[in-house]
Amino acid sequence: MSRFLFTTAAAIMVMASICHGSATAGVARQFEATDYPTGLAWDGTFIWLADRDSEWLYAIDPSSGAHADSVLCPSFSPTGLAFGDGFLWVSGYYEDGIYKVDVDAGRVVDIIGAPGELTLGLAWQDGYLWACDASAKEIVKIDPTDGTPIRSIKSPSRSAHGLAFDGEYLWVSDRRHDKIYMVEPREGCVILSVDSPGPYPRGLASDGEHIWNVDYQTDSLYALLPSGDQDPILESPKKASVTFTVKVRCQGPDPVEECNVYLAVPRSDLDHQAILVEPAFKPEPHDFVIDKWDQEFAHFVVTDILPGETRRVSYETTVEIHARRQLIIPENVGSLQRIPKDIKRKYTVDGGRLLIADPVIQDAITEAVGDEKNPYWMVRKMYEYVIDHVDYERVGGWDTAPNVLKRGTGSCSEFSFVFMAMARGAGIPTRFSAGVCERNDEASMDDVFHRWTEVYLPGYGWVKVDASATNSEWQADRLKPIGDYPNRYLITTIGGGDSEYIGWRYNYGLDCTYTGRTEVDVSAYADWEPVE
Repeated sequence: MSRFLFTTAAAIMVMASICHGSATAGVARQFEATDYPTGLAWDGTFIWLADRDSEWLYAIDPSSGAHADSVLCPSFSPTGLAFGDGFLWVSGYYEDGIYKVDVDAGRVVDIIGAPGELTLGLAWQDGYLWACDASAKEIVKIDPTDGTPIRSIKSPSRSAHGLAFDGEYLWVSDRRHDKIYMVEPREGCVILSVDSPGPYPRGLASDGEHIWNVDYQTDSLYALLPSGDQDPILESPKKASVTFTVKVRCQGPDPVEECNVYLAVPRSDLDHQAILVEPAFKPEPHDFVIDKWDQEFAHFVVTDILPGETRRVSYETTVEIHARRQLIIPENVGSLQRIPKDIKRKYTVDGGRLLIADPVIQDAITEAVGDEKNPYWMVRKMYEYVIDHVDYERVGGWDTAPNVLKRGTGSCSEFSFVFMAMARGAGIPTRFSAGVCERNDEASMDDVFHRWTEVYLPGYGWVKVDASATNSEWQADRLKPIGDYPNRYLITTIGGGDSEYIGWRYNYGLDCTYTGRTEVDVSAYADWEPVE
């Protein structure tokens, strides 16, 4: 039963070096396949492989790669293979049926109806067949006696191909994005996404120890080695110079006597973010302060801003940022009782933007979580609920969580408020992270910024969850904002709510004192420049 992420184990018996992506699934074995390989199945002794052109099914010794047996394929163009109940099951590109093949006799003993017009992959689970219906973009569980559909889940992506079942999860290959997904078979949630070892992954099979994949472009058969490694994956480092500036302009008619400005000091305590050059502040800060969430700020005191005058405070730093992927296995997440008491006490409190006790929030928690006890699935269900009930709209308002949920639209901060309220109300410690973003080009300016949430999962620690990052209908896309940090965010702020220095803002905050009447304009932005 495979419940783990792939390692980067060295390949054994590798025929050639194949570079594809930056985090390829670990290869334990690699063998030469046929010229046009498609489906795979495991019968307990051999890996069976279907070939589109030769129209034969081949039994392959998993230890040597040698062909041990072959059976004439009943399909003119086989696509999917599965082994169950002592028979091989074969789907074909041009057929609307699934063949039941007696391997020993070498003949077809039954044909059942396929669930759709194009069945690309098959898998066997406890007396039932799973079939990848590419025409309907569904994975359908069917009765093998007559092909009656039992239920279906949505395909994880538009281009699902091969299928396997490991005793707990479905595995699905995606030939368009060169990915292999681990999918929870009840609701269709994608739990893991890893790069395939080749550029055109087709058939999949599970032997209980490996996930086997055959690649249509490299004509190779790969045994992918599972591992219990839970360490985050760091990749694609990028160096940049970042200058963050806050401008304060007095519009008059009276001067501003004093303005206290607080700039969040970029975080140096993160494994994927290194501060290569300490921030150079202009002017020199009055002092440095730390709020109740342990966030440090540079504090500036700007005095006597005359009407029409603009004053600025800023810092410049050089950073190296890695993309960071944290792959979460639900069974490896500890119970709520394993959450450290100090973390739970600090990060489950209510706040003025959250209003956890509001019936709107309480009803949302009940509807989303139900009687689920596993913290991962509690988080995942609330994440899915927020995505399904709130549409992203950057309107600049920071409304309370109940109002955002009732309205059905929100900015990234408002998404964070809703998710924080629900997660904290369910007993999951939740905080927010925020920072400045590289916008499309390496040399760019950001005046929008971004905020997202993090949850504490026992066994993994703090895990990124950004409900505002996608509204895709595809589960493969919905997985990306969970645990993944791109290398274009400089994280400046980690907080739990209302700060005594910046309130619910992030990156910076300020307050001004003046006598009489005046108007103060404030602008803030970050400039990015690449560093070779």
